[in-house]
Amino acid sequence: CFTLLAKDYVKLISAEGLDCINIPRDEAMCAHVVSDQDFTLVADALKDDRFADSPLVQGAPYLRFYAGMPIWSKAKDGQSYIIGSFCLLDQKPREFNTEQLRSLQDLASLAREEFGAISAEAQRARCLGV
Repeated sequence: CFTLLAKDYVKLISAEGLDCINIPRDEAMCAHVVSDQDFTLVADALKDDRFADSPLVQGAPYLRFYAGMPIWSKAKDGQSYIIGSFCLLDQKPREFNTEQLRSLQDLASLAREEFGAISAEAQRARCLGV
């Protein structure tokens, strides 16, 4: 899936099998991509203290697996920041190997390039309505 970050929520822009929804930022797994500024892997959310009690794990959509890569963008002033994440979600626990990590990095790079044609500020305003 592809997510964009707003101040208080995360918007799932493109997610196979999930409705395009807003998730409170403090409940979203991809918020950890932002705080860590790096790849985040959750092999089994029920066994991960950060997410075991999450409404997204305990209730619909019953997420168990998350792998997310930050999508960086540059503002007009040249400063880079994370605008969202490219992630894989599943309702089953999964393992994640080095080859899959490289593929996720490549997909996140493609997403960043697609958004690179527009300024970061315009992207956020258009997609998030801010």
